[in-house]
Amino acid sequence: MRAVIIATGQHPQLGALEQDRPSPLLRIGDKPILFHVIDWCAQQGATQIDLILHYRPELIRAKLEDGGRWGVELNFHTAKAADWPLGAIQPLARRWQDETVLLGMGDHLPGAALPEHPTPKLMLCDPDGKWSGWSLMPASSLAALPSDTTRESIPEYLSDFKRYICPLPHLSTQSTEQFVSANARFLSHNTSSLVPPTTAKEVETGIWLSTNTVIHPTAEVIGPVFIGRNTQIGEGVRIGPHVVIENNCIIDSKSRLQDSIVCQNSYVGEGLDLVNNIVDRRWIINTKDRLEIPLTDDVIVSELLRFSFRRQLFHFIERIVALGLLTLLAPLLVCIAPFVQIQRRICLSLPANFPEARWKSFERLLWTSRAGALRLPEWIQQLPTLWNIVRGEMHFVGVKPRPIEEVRKLPTDWRSLYLGSKAGWITPQAVELNSPHPSFDEIYVTDVYYAAHDRPRYDLHMLWKYFLGSDREPRSR
Repeated sequence: MRAVIIATGQHPQLGALEQDRPSPLLRIGDKPILFHVIDWCAQQGATQIDLILHYRPELIRAKLEDGGRWGVELNFHTAKAADWPLGAIQPLARRWQDETVLLGMGDHLPGAALPEHPTPKLMLCDPDGKWSGWSLMPASSLAALPSDTTRESIPEYLSDFKRYICPLPHLSTQSTEQFVSANARFLSHNTSSLVPPTTAKEVETGIWLSTNTVIHPTAEVIGPVFIGRNTQIGEGVRIGPHVVIENNCIIDSKSRLQDSIVCQNSYVGEGLDLVNNIVDRRWIINTKDRLEIPLTDDVIVSELLRFSFRRQLFHFIERIVALGLLTLLAPLLVCIAPFVQIQRRICLSLPANFPEARWKSFERLLWTSRAGALRLPEWIQQLPTLWNIVRGEMHFVGVKPRPIEEVRKLPTDWRSLYLGSKAGWITPQAVELNSPHPSFDEIYVTDVYYAAHDRPRYDLHMLWKYFLGSDREPRSR
């Protein structure tokens, strides 16, 4: 059997949710709905799957790769317009001859499997009799559909098909309301088409926790709740019921979430009370009142500037301490000097949350071993950074110093936070992550968390954790 999945992924009803991804990549629980759809197709016996893409096709291609994880062959086609997808596949369908085709939407998941002995012409319908977005048909029926057939008008050409009423309605991510409803049904197990989460464990009835999730002892979790990978839940937080938190998120102290979804790579600040909301990085979407609220950079900056006097005093003390360490280590530096050479890296001076024309750079100093000399330990190679701290160009704790070109390539929301931070010798990744080669998402979420907590007291906490924390393996800075 062959499946044809229409994954054009553009729907005005999604509003801000559609800015960063097409609708088939919106998640139900632990993975995008498109993954659930392909799981379902494979279970029905499909071995070849053709996907029709349009909006942000590169994201879908990157996520699905070659289909090896499902044991199916994936073929990608691009539609010229989201509303008329079939023109991209019909020339091929005419050559499929006697094949049976499972045709459906990449953001619709049927409410049941196919019947045991399906007829060759079958429409899968919801309990109310409406089309679920999926049909079984001969390839000749697909080839006979007009090329200007819209997604919504497909059922009009299937009037001679037998209707199969599924016991449950389909799941969809074509609107914010459907996205919320699909996740609510996932939490309540009110669906037979979803594969149970493979990245999470049900630690209590209705409470799913994924790997590398950290929950403060004072936090309260009330099921049903799903919490994704690499997520931190802060002090005094109350989560649930009916909450989905996707991967790489931070819920800061004393916040409350109920009947809400937090999309991956999102940060929920201190003391927020979110009910009937979707949090998607820089957007809060109220699903009850249908309001979309953008979170501006000014809000973040004003939060970070509250402790300016304390910051200046702390930075002055940092420079004095760095100068004292250089003086104390002077004999060692003199002994090492013949075996090393200075390496200079041009990095952006932080903070730089102002027009790019005013950006400045500085030379970060490092040591490298001379040819033929012994390789120096990393901490010795980093010692010249103390001079950058004395000059006020860097700090003991901060985000990784980056060249200007690298900063320009950061995603917009990450770049905004990065420009408001400060460059440090010891980075959040060196303290919080056990991997010497952290992933893109891990670096992003630790930078976001640090930017929100960047203040003297937190820097002291980071230093304490880095040098005196237990079970800490060496990390890359």
